Amino acid sequence: MKKSIVALLLSLCLILSFSSPSEAQSKPADTSGVYVGILGGYVIPMDMKTTVTSGGSVHYDMALDKGYLLGAKVGYLTPFTNRIMALELEYNHIRNSFDTSKGYTFNGQPVRFDSKTQIDAVMVNVLGRYPEGKFHPYVGIGGGYANVKVSDMDLSFMGIKVYSMSSGSKGVFAYQFLLGVDCDIADNFVLGLQYKYLATAKASYDGTVTSPFVASFPASVEAEYKAHNLVLSFSYLF
Repeated sequence: MKKSIVALLLSLCLILSFSSPSEAQSKPADTSGVYVGILGGYVIPMDMKTTVTSGGSVHYDMALDKGYLLGAKVGYLTPFTNRIMALELEYNHIRNSFDTSKGYTFNGQPVRFDSKTQIDAVMVNVLGRYPEGKFHPYVGIGGGYANVKVSDMDLSFMGIKVYSMSSGSKGVFAYQFLLGVDCDIADNFVLGLQYKYLATAKASYDGTVTSPFVASFPASVEAEYKAHNLVLSFSYLF
């Protein structure tokens, strides 16, 4: 699946770039270097390391389903580096659901978990790019703030909901590594294909565990999110 998506996006980039007018194959010299863009992507999450504490602690590597990414960015191709370095401010909105097909063990019994995660991240990126021609490969690194939200986390046994941990969110540090290529497809328009690895620090929040069988009690959750992302972007250069 991942290979077919990458091949499709690369083919689209090549088709659009070769169909562009020859005058649009490099950035116009009179542009300011400022650009804005929108982005969307396919998210391949790693297992989310999760700890629930109430008296004692239980640890799980929660499996997440594939998800999606939506976002926007504004950037600047720095003239003092001949546009080799770019600076970006980027927003990412990412969603994943728990993989409810995966089983776990709780108190010696087989159980399943159901919940959703949401990441809203504001990142500052520094890119090193090749400025000439119509293709601009680049590598980069970014850091910033991410709000990690986990919805109500339900634990079920034999299809019956036994416990439910209330939802919560926490703002934490996040970082990412980027690798991609931008294609000049028309005057001032750029199509981009990117891979990025995004990770957050551990996010913790307090909540309440409820159950139809016992009285509710306080608990806390600690979660660490990591994901591989395949991203397609469309930008306009001013």
